Amino acid sequence: MLLTEKDSQALESGVSRENLAAGAPAAIAVGSKCVIGCQPRPPVRRVDTTMPIVKFVKEKKEIEVPDGANLRTEAVKAGINLNCAISGISDGIDSCVEGVSKLLNCHGFGMCGTCRVLIKNGIENTNSVTIREKAKFKYVPIPDPLPCLAYLGNEDSMRLACCTRVHGDIVVESSPELNLFGDNFFS
Repeated sequence: MLLTEKDSQALESGVSRENLAAGAPAAIAVGSKCVIGCQPRPPVRRVDTTMPIVKFVKEKKEIEVPDGANLRTEAVKAGINLNCAISGISDGIDSCVEGVSKLLNCHGFGMCGTCRVLIKNGIENTNSVTIREKAKFKYVPIPDPLPCLAYLGNEDSMRLACCTRVHGDIVVESSPELNLFGDNFFS
């Protein structure tokens, strides 16, 4: 049997002459790559079974989200409407405004303030307050002053869902009521 250059390389790498003569494919590995006759290895995947759970209080729903997921996006996927410009005035006005707010919002760009939520539990499991949220809640009451008014008294727990990333379990109250005549309004 005449050996070619490839056969001699295979013999040097440890493949027996009998396997070459029998026509068995030679398994030659160069570094970490397989050159001849190797089966590709499946990629190693790290399985993380602990996905954060977001519990919506008013809707009585719990959803499992990937770590770092956007709160508004995941709520919309689950069929939860977080956009409500005015809430807490009356049931008739709330239902009318809720329907209109589904269409008239900034669609997740942090500009309108209709997706404001209260994080009742687990605020430490979210990202820090963004510049857009600070601007909307504290500094820019134009064209809509309602997010600024809703922020009063809820400074530690109010967030815009479109700017919130989930990194652990949280409890969320959607469409928090405005406290126009509360203790902190005139302070």
